Order: sequence, then structure tokens, then C-alpha cells
Amino acid sequence: ILAAVASAVLPVCNAFLVLLVVSAIYAIIGANWFHATAPEYFENFHTALFTMFQVLTGDSWASSVSRGMFTDCETSVCKTDTGVAFFFVSYILIASLMLLNVVVAVLLGE
Repeated sequence: ILAAVASAVLPVCNAFLVLLVVSAIYAIIGANWFHATAPEYFENFHTALFTMFQVLTGDSWASSVSRGMFTDCETSVCKTDTGVAFFFVSYILIASLMLLNVVVAVLLGE
């Protein structure tokens, strides 16, 4: 077991590095797009990267982070912002469903 874990350390680190790069790209995009809308989550790069980590782990991101950003109720009619929905759904699909499964596949392949 120790030999298998030791041989899987480098490939798993490479997979986590790719995951970090994807999260950093989304954090940069989120900080540029949403710093005025939700400064408590996207004020700067570090805050946005932590928010992306929260979304990746599933730590109540739907209720606390994105729920207030999905709807635009400044007028009398509330509407869903599809750009926000696309941002979060694409991040979940890419980071959570694809890249975390790559990490598991690397661990099982060794």
C-alpha cells in the first residue's frame, strides 16, 4: 500500500496543479465580473480563489455564494442572470466532475 501511494504522489500532484490552474482562472474571471456585485466573495484574487475552493468542495455555495447573484431584482420583475448561472455551472462541471475524477483515476491507476 505504501509503495502504491508513493508512486501515485507525483501524478496526483500534477492533477491537483491542473485543478489549481483552472480554479485560478475562474477566480480571475470571477473577480473581474463580480467584484461589484458580490465583493464579499469576489473582492480580489485571494477572496475569489477561496470562493472557488468553497464552490469546489460544495460547502453551502448554492445558498450562500451564488443564490444572491443569480437573481436581479432591481426592477419590479426578478430575472435570473444566465451569465452567473453559466459561470458556476461550468466551473462545477469542469472542476468538480471532470478534474476531481482525474485525481481518483490517477490514484486507482497506480
